[in-house]
Amino acid sequence: MKKTVFNLLNIYSFIVFILALITIFTELKQYTFSQLIESLKQIPLNKVFLCFLFAFLSYALLTIYENSALEYIGHKLNFLKVALVSFIDDAFSNNIGFSTLSAASIQYHLYSKWGLTAKEISKVVGFIFLTSWLGYFTLAGITFLIEPISIPQVMNIPLRSVRPIGAILIIPVVFCFLLCCLRKKPIHLKNSVISIPSFSLLSKVTFISLVDWVLCGASLYSVLPDTNITFPTFLAVYLLAEMAGFLSRVPSGFGVVETIILVVMSSKVVSSEILVALIVFRIIYNVMPLLTASILFGLREALEISEKVNKHGE
Repeated sequence: MKKTVFNLLNIYSFIVFILALITIFTELKQYTFSQLIESLKQIPLNKVFLCFLFAFLSYALLTIYENSALEYIGHKLNFLKVALVSFIDDAFSNNIGFSTLSAASIQYHLYSKWGLTAKEISKVVGFIFLTSWLGYFTLAGITFLIEPISIPQVMNIPLRSVRPIGAILIIPVVFCFLLCCLRKKPIHLKNSVISIPSFSLLSKVTFISLVDWVLCGASLYSVLPDTNITFPTFLAVYLLAEMAGFLSRVPSGFGVVETIILVVMSSKVVSSEILVALIVFRIIYNVMPLLTASILFGLREALEISEKVNKHGE
């Protein structure tokens, strides 16, 4: 039964991905390759630098986030080790499907060598996953209420704007903080024990997650052509696109995120310029960190193997 459901979900993801590509090609069929290259050349270097800067700040901020997760389980590690794990698992999880699983495998591989048990690592992974989305719910809830953009027909949602979604997203945020205030005892679920974080810790990680989502949106916004679209309005578009990308189960929401942004913004910005901006953003925020993380991970593994060989030789 589980295998059947898994296969159906994979088919669903594949269909969504294909439909997203068809939508993108439909939007861009009026442009030639040379026109896309020309749009790329028109992006000023200072905008590319800003995109890189916001992406860098996003990954740097997540190091503090990872350290807070270790604080949650009461374990301290050297900050450089935490930074290494944070960067590698975030770079991989931002590009590979099932981000929690991809991050968990890397975190388990590295943290287990530094004294953490499997149960402690699972708590770190769960804490990061849940509070990351708590930050998203907080930001998206507030943004959708303040900037109730129209929902594109391609999403096939029976709502005119994102405002009702914003109101719904606020509910779990309020629930989590109320739970944090009213309950101090751990929650027992079968063989698992979930400790309730302190109000200050939950507030800190939620704020960090919220700022991280803002930085991601700012990174993309910085390479878009100059328009009358304000950042709060664009942020609402970006958060809606990320939600669609997550629900599609397509790795990194590739194609899906681009489709939503293209459809929503094509009436105000030339489609070719939007696509070029998205490509630049993907290279800076996804591809470059992934390549860097792969090299760092490979070097670390090679160094560890070399040390074991030398120790064995002695």
